[in-house]
Order: sequence, then C-alpha cells, then structure tokens
Amino acid sequence: MTVFAYIALSISFYGFLGFFASLTFTSLFGLDLPWPIWSLVAAGFVAFLGYRKVDVGAKVLAVLLTAEVGILLVLSIAVLIGGGPEPWSAAPFAPEHVFLAPGVAVLFVIGFGAYIGFEGTAIYSEEAKDPARTVPIATYIAVGFLAVFYAFTFWVLTVAFGAQGVLELAATDDFTEMMFIAGDQYLGAWTATVLQILVVTSFFACLLAFHNASSRYVFSLSRERLLPAPLARTHPTSRAPYVASTLLAGIAVVAILIAWAAGADPILQLGIWAYGTGVAGLVFAQSVAAIAVIGFFARDRRGHGLFRVVIAPVLGAAGLITGFLLIVFNFEFVTGLDPVANLILLLPTPILFIVGIVWGLVIRRRDPRQYERLAEPIEAE
Repeated sequence: MTVFAYIALSISFYGFLGFFASLTFTSLFGLDLPWPIWSLVAAGFVAFLGYRKVDVGAKVLAVLLTAEVGILLVLSIAVLIGGGPEPWSAAPFAPEHVFLAPGVAVLFVIGFGAYIGFEGTAIYSEEAKDPARTVPIATYIAVGFLAVFYAFTFWVLTVAFGAQGVLELAATDDFTEMMFIAGDQYLGAWTATVLQILVVTSFFACLLAFHNASSRYVFSLSRERLLPAPLARTHPTSRAPYVASTLLAGIAVVAILIAWAAGADPILQLGIWAYGTGVAGLVFAQSVAAIAVIGFFARDRRGHGLFRVVIAPVLGAAGLITGFLLIVFNFEFVTGLDPVANLILLLPTPILFIVGIVWGLVIRRRDPRQYERLAEPIEAE
C-alpha cells in the first residue's frame, strides 16, 4: 500500500512541477516548452541522484528547503513589520473557523497531504549512524516544524491582505499566486521571481524525497523476497538501491508520456488525481500502522510506558482513521470526478491491503522461517 501511495504521489509531483516549470521558464526566460518536457527533465535528474548515496540527495534537499524556508521567513518578517489593511487577528485559529467552516472536510484532505512524508524518516534507519536516537528526533522535529511553520506563514497572509482580503483573493483566479502577490507588495518584484523559482525547486524536492523513499521501500520488499530479487541490488560504490530507483524513474516517464499523449491537464488531472489517490493510500497505511502498534504491545509493553504504546497510538489511529474517512467522503471535491471514477482511484488501497494480508498468511503457512524474518532487522552491509 505504501509503495503504491508513494509512487502515486511522485507522479502527481511530476505534473505539478511540469506545470509550474513551464510557467516560470516562459515568464522569466521566454523559454516556452510543453510541461511534459520539464517533467521528463526532472525525472532524469531524479534518476541520476538515485544512483548516488542518500547523503547526496539529502544535501540537495537541504539546500532547496533552506532557501524556501528562508525566503518565506524574510517575507513574513517584512509583512509583520509593514502591517496590513486590518489589525492582526487570531480569528483564523478560532475553532469555529477551523472545524466548523463550510467545506472544511475538503481542507483536511489538503492538510493531511501536507504532512505526508514524515513517516519516511524510519526507512533511512540502516543508513543513519545512530538510528535509535536520530530517527525519532528527526520525526518529531519534522512534525513539529511543519505544524508551526505552516500555521505561521499562512497566518501571515491574513496580516498581509486582512482576514477578509484573503477570503476575497482566494475566490479569484489569482488564488495560486497569493504568496507571489504578497512578496511583490512587501519586498519587491524580485521576491515574486524568487518565489516562482522556489515553487519549482520545492516540487523537485518533493519528487526527490518521495522517489528516495519509494526506492528504499521497493529495495526492502525485494530483499525480503516479496518482490523480484534484482530490485534488491545496490550500487557497488554508493550502496544506493539503483535498480529500484531506475525502475521507479521509468514508471514516472511512462506516466508522463501517457498523460502527454492523452492531453491530460498536469494540475487538474495528472496532478490532483494522483495526489488524492496517494494521500488516501498513505493515510490508510498510517492508520493500519497505528493500530498495529497497539496490537504489537498488547501482550508485552517491553518496558515502555502506557502513554507511548497505548494512549498515543490510540489517539493517532483515531485521528488518522477520521482523516481517511474525510478524504473518502469528500474525494469528489478533490478530483472533480464522478463516483465511479473516484472508486477506481480509491480501490487499489483496500485491494492491496487485502492482497497483502492473504499473501502474508500464505507465506506463514508455506515458509514459516521467511515469515519470521519479515519482522527481523537486517544489518547494513
């Protein structure tokens, strides 16, 4: 389920990146190329970095994310110093505006999607120097930073335009350029240009992160003999799972070419459809993981406290299950498709879940030792 969801999310980011790269290069450099060209170029870069060690991809991500966070912080400070058309207001955080506003369920779909990827820290445990310490710390920092940073930067927009101004701007065709407009007003035209570029690089950062995660999931599954053995091959020098990485890059190229041939819209079709499918699948997988934690520690807490192995996972499972149901029941507002088409997009998740359970039971019956090894950590070579 997770591999499928990650691949779907990666494909969606190729659509988003292609669209914004086409707009950016046309407006800034006069280079007018179809969006699939830029998506294919991104696929080439991702495939190249997939051959390198994880720290190479991590360094690229660090540079891109630092630049993005930096410009948003500079803009936020400029807005707070300059002030807006209305006094500062905490109204956007009021419970009635967060949980009871019309159409809020659709926003939760986007909200859950914004946090997708925090669970990926665990898959790098074999490549971390001290995974028992660094992986949990990285996870908590990621979630905490996202919560604070997202809330702060979006609240700053209500200062820049006023609470009512944000609502009015969101209802126009310029809603996607809200941050660009704020940058132009408070820092100058150069900010809008920088932000345009950073939108493209941020989608590339998403692509690289999800591609790396997908590659390592496929690598792990093949190493456990659940996928073809060649996918477990690693590069002799970098030790990166280059075969799995190349396969996933190839899948992305095929998806881009099919969308191009079909005349699909990179945002409304390739992007949104794949994004919604991926978010639904991953939230469901996270829900299952939270429930599994409760079941795993039910007989033996292994020295852990009640909060860590019971209360926290129960709260997590309840929130994730609620999020998944919100996504499913509001999926037509995300995709704009009819019920049958939405069902087709959502069905792979429960089907893969059932197939996985059946597959696991078959392995346990035919090869108990292999089944036991599925839960054993494997030391890095």
